[in-house]
Amino acid sequence: MKRFFTGAVLFAALLYAAAELTLQSPPDDGVIRLRWATDENPARNLQTATFAKLQLLLKEENVVDWDRFRLALRDPAASPSAAAPARDVLQRLAAALDANAPDAVTGEDPGPLLDAVNRLLDRPEIFAGIDGGGLELSRDGQLLIAKPDDERTEVEVIALNRRILEAALPGVVRPARRIEVAVESGAREKLIVQCATGTGPDIVDVYGINQMHAYVGAGILLDLTPHASKMGFGPENTFRAIKDNLTVEGRQYRFPCNVWANCVVYNRRVFDDHGVPYPAEGWTWTDFIRASRKIVAGPGASGEKHLALANYNNVWMFGDLLIGHGGSLFTPDGLVSRLDTPEATAALRLYHDMMHVHRVIPTPAEAAAMSSQGGWGSGGIVWFCDGRAAMIIIGRWLLNRLGQYPDLVPHLGTAVLPRAKGQPSRGQTDCRAAGINVKSPHREAALKFLQYLAGPEYGRLIVQDGDSLPPNPALARDGDALANTLINDPNFHQPFADAMTTARPLDPSPFIDAGQVERWVKETVERVENELVAPEEGVRALAAEINQRIRRNLERRGDLQRKFAQVTGRPWTRDWRHADVRR
Repeated sequence: MKRFFTGAVLFAALLYAAAELTLQSPPDDGVIRLRWATDENPARNLQTATFAKLQLLLKEENVVDWDRFRLALRDPAASPSAAAPARDVLQRLAAALDANAPDAVTGEDPGPLLDAVNRLLDRPEIFAGIDGGGLELSRDGQLLIAKPDDERTEVEVIALNRRILEAALPGVVRPARRIEVAVESGAREKLIVQCATGTGPDIVDVYGINQMHAYVGAGILLDLTPHASKMGFGPENTFRAIKDNLTVEGRQYRFPCNVWANCVVYNRRVFDDHGVPYPAEGWTWTDFIRASRKIVAGPGASGEKHLALANYNNVWMFGDLLIGHGGSLFTPDGLVSRLDTPEATAALRLYHDMMHVHRVIPTPAEAAAMSSQGGWGSGGIVWFCDGRAAMIIIGRWLLNRLGQYPDLVPHLGTAVLPRAKGQPSRGQTDCRAAGINVKSPHREAALKFLQYLAGPEYGRLIVQDGDSLPPNPALARDGDALANTLINDPNFHQPFADAMTTARPLDPSPFIDAGQVERWVKETVERVENELVAPEEGVRALAAEINQRIRRNLERRGDLQRKFAQVTGRPWTRDWRHADVRR
């Protein structure tokens, strides 16, 4: 057995060595290449390219000697760099500045000059024909200048022009740190293992508060707290409603890439076809059901039948109903489930009744039948976009899909979620947020990327591509701020801004795995959908199961017993009862 074990270890070592030899090493050009584990949205390519460009733009702190810098651009012959290649570079730049921003060089304010120079850096013709001879280009500059002009990307054009400028003014312009980001999409099941073994990506998208708690528990996310506020991406730099979604026990582990709260998006054409008024301000779930029943009652004037609501995510809808009814998952201390309260019971009862009593949401059997006919598509989203459903409850990220349905866009309207009795319009909120692999070899560069997520350049991209709301609330203050090329009507976007003023995240508990709770909630909702259990019985059993697991976890884990003492002010004992800390 010992020989077998030794042989197996040696064989594994040989395989590892062989793999290392066959791996393609990154080019030795001084460029920091971050890896970002995110989704397959094509917009990520523009977002990463914009980040790379921002690292190359000339900033005030990059200029060591402003007097020499201005002199070189005003009178290249008097430049401290006497070599002809450097004078050629400066003369070209000076001529372009004179033609495009003649007052920028002479002004005292460095801002206009920096803006003018940066506008020229993305022009491939500005230094066209310069072969680098006589200039001490950096390694990446040498590689870029050797590349055919028509093969350089936009980022590479800026990088080369910046390197040429640095070489023409050595000691005057500091070299820029070049950082690029490669998008890695695909299966995330192995992410924890990859990060734990040092082979994972540098930046990790964390989907929802439950996944954040799972990743923090696995020890793969960097504690951002010492850096975030100083660099402008602390919890105070995003929406107040999701501040707690970024932290675990007071420590920050992620920052939003986008933020979402659901609204009702409706098809005016379908409403008109059935003679149903559009949602009114302050509408209730009773109003929603009344309108929906009219839509499903029979064919419209066109002769077409329509669904009332394209329900594509049952857990999200239950979450919106739960928070809309004033409910929550746990007591504030996290020790007791609140899923058996009147609020949670009413939420699940309403969901059940909309499906099985009022018949305004497709049952699982009906959805499966439509899917077999090629109609249901991606969880109901395609069904709505095809014009076969009147409404969908969804975030602003629906705009990512709407570019494929230009005939639908002019007919869309939006409304905040209907109100439950005695409650304001309110649903859940969360975010897709980026964290940093604790074993990333490029920690400082990854922190710069999170800083970029909080900035206006990234936020404007999110507004334009419609990928929910930008992390920076100032860029999502109202419908005017959110209007974009696809839908320039502020009235369409206003409800998404309004929703964030009342939205609330679902609350996790430190005493139970958040992913386990999510799975149990989903199982319960599906049992209610299939009428295997009544809503009241379902939430009672769910709460009991959660409470039993919390009790078991406390009996087995000393760290949770210490947490118990911290939140209750008394030591944990085996005879503690949920009733002692109840609601």
